[in-house]
Amino acid sequence: SEYNQYESNDNHFRMKFGCQTDINGLFKKQLADGILGMSKSKETLWRQMYAQEMISSPSFSMCYVKNPIAHSDGSTAGAITFGGSDPRLHSSPMVYAEMVGKEQFFGVHVRKLYIHANGGESFSGSKIDIINVSRTETLKVNVTEYELNDSGGAIVDSGTTCVYLNEAIREAFNDAWVNTMGFNFPTSSVEVSGEELKKWPTLIFQLKGWSQSGSDENDSRETRGLGNKAAILDPLNPEDILIALPPSHYMEFIFANSTYFPRLEFSKSGLKTVLGSTFMQNHDILFDIENKRIGIAESTCDYNYIATGKRSNQFNAYNVENDIRRFYFQAITGNKKFQFLVLISLFLSNIIMILTYFVILQYNQRKKEQASLRTKFSDDNDDDNSSSNSHDLKQLDIINLK
Repeated sequence: SEYNQYESNDNHFRMKFGCQTDINGLFKKQLADGILGMSKSKETLWRQMYAQEMISSPSFSMCYVKNPIAHSDGSTAGAITFGGSDPRLHSSPMVYAEMVGKEQFFGVHVRKLYIHANGGESFSGSKIDIINVSRTETLKVNVTEYELNDSGGAIVDSGTTCVYLNEAIREAFNDAWVNTMGFNFPTSSVEVSGEELKKWPTLIFQLKGWSQSGSDENDSRETRGLGNKAAILDPLNPEDILIALPPSHYMEFIFANSTYFPRLEFSKSGLKTVLGSTFMQNHDILFDIENKRIGIAESTCDYNYIATGKRSNQFNAYNVENDIRRFYFQAITGNKKFQFLVLISLFLSNIIMILTYFVILQYNQRKKEQASLRTKFSDDNDDDNSSSNSHDLKQLDIINLK
């Protein structure tokens, strides 16, 4: 029989998993049917795959696409690669931050945080959206490394939506923001156009570089697209890497009321810095446990393009409202159930039009028949009246003769 790689024993392995019989809170409303834990725990999927030699390296990468839509029929979310990363997803060379922390989470050391006045989406994008860092236009937030990291580093966590910073740095961050923008950083929804939002600053995180960067033949100093920017801002730490958080990421468009909501918050619960999915979007992030490093490359995360050659829906982050309307229209009109309903509606409407035509035809025919009868009745009355009048005149003539 024909070989099917998906039915091959080479792709099968025994996996432990848990079943949940009850659910509450925010999980009841989420689109996903379950949770795929990817921590350092021995029970996680990637650990089980590595233990059974399904992958050759204890590593995996996650690439989140920037998608403002979650549709019940499924949405483009990005790609996950077990056993390494896929360079075909990358729009910049992958660079590496040192992995820190002894807990189950994956941590990085945030060296500095900057507010870049001239915005920009990425370090390797088009000339229009590219970030050009400079000491004159990039303002450092006046906080200590301890305040940025606490004792165990900042957590890179795909299960957290927002970027959370320690409450202790709120004032310093807001001072730097006001110095750049002239108003406080928003803590709730704001009414701002996409064109105005595009002019907001880009936040730049400087992460401590992996100590062995440059030892890999594919990781030369000349090709480290994100890494060679750090020396401009921090000459003492040229091996560090810079990661951009543009306004299209830290502000989320709310379609219900056409406002933007901040996805960068300050935690009052003592939570350390958490770099959630807002931070991870449009980056392919490699969690390399064996080498104790976290690799980062800029990406559109469009796996569909790699697999089929066709690009997925690309949303303009600063014209989201129109793009969402277009998406829903395409999603609805492309739905087979919708197409079936449209055909049924057209069929029924044609039937109704035909029936209406015959009803009107019958109505007009009856009106003509009634009008014809009224005309005939009127003519008969006129003849009767003429005969009567003639008889009366004759009677009158006889009377006069007498």
